[in-house]
Amino acid sequence: MMVQRWPYRLGLDLGANSLGWFVVWLDGEGKAVGLGPGGVRIYPDGRGPQSKTSNAVDRRVARGARRCRVASGYHLKPALGGWASKG
Repeated sequence: MMVQRWPYRLGLDLGANSLGWFVVWLDGEGKAVGLGPGGVRIYPDGRGPQSKTSNAVDRRVARGARRCRVASGYHLKPALGGWASKG
């Protein structure tokens, strides 16, 4: 059985909260002759339904606190170590 392949062009639309796609069938010269399958996928926007605030706020605040705590440890150890050896 021989499978016939049709030339096509795939159109994509990438939005902030969605992905759309559509197939356009082409003739031998590359001109559109028909429409194929298409669709859209809509994603949630990452906000809480009641508060309308970003779901990432808590993670971002915790990450910032961790970075400050870790960075202060790197900066304080050499300074305190120098004073302790002279004390």
